[in-house]
Amino acid sequence: MSERKPVTIRFRFNKDSGEIEQFLIDDGDRAAPEEYHNKIARAIAGRLFRRPQIEDAGIESIPEIPATLTPEQIRQRQGE
Repeated sequence: MSERKPVTIRFRFNKDSGEIEQFLIDDGDRAAPEEYHNKIARAIAGRLFRRPQIEDAGIESIPEIPATLTPEQIRQRQGE
């Protein structure tokens, strides 16, 4: 059995409108086929949203972030 990296979910919430403006799912496997990425996105989004609109954000949208970082460390890296 192959070992998969953990899935990372990040989102941007607009406090004024109450909407989620951006919702990114990183399945942690940049070498996996596109079909795998789409399957993971559909599985997660389908549980969280009534009618998810899934788009490929592209590899540059999600920087490589080690799974061992805490949320605070991730926020600090994004602010750089």
